Amino acid sequence: MRSIDIVTAHKVEITYPLASVGQRIMAFILDAIIIVVGALILVFSFTSIFSEKCMEYFMYLGILPFDMFYTLYSEVLLNGQTLGKKALGIRVVKLNGENLQFTDYLTRWIFRIIDIWLSSGSLAVIFISSNEKSQRIGDVL
Repeated sequence: MRSIDIVTAHKVEITYPLASVGQRIMAFILDAIIIVVGALILVFSFTSIFSEKCMEYFMYLGILPFDMFYTLYSEVLLNGQTLGKKALGIRVVKLNGENLQFTDYLTRWIFRIIDIWLSSGSLAVIFISSNEKSQRIGDVL
């Protein structure tokens, strides 16, 4: 298994194993399942409460933001992990050992559109496989 050594500000060297492409894909699939199940639970629980017109607003104001921003706020709240990553024991870390800032998570999330969604994941796989540190475009930036 490939790993990376990170030297912290206190000159402590920490070795992190790098997540493989397979682990990242499995985490992505688990997160997709969580998003779909969460959205279905929200829809079914609120369908009986609200009228059809209110439900339409709820879709735009409740479910769509949950789907779109799940990875961003999961990584921010769970210190570099989504629930899928947490299940597989992987997380996002900075190369200098510092904690990620919100702007780091935001950059990763924005470039996820290119890395994963617009290229059907092929750019992410190419970058992770060919990069010495197993990073996507959003990670490099």
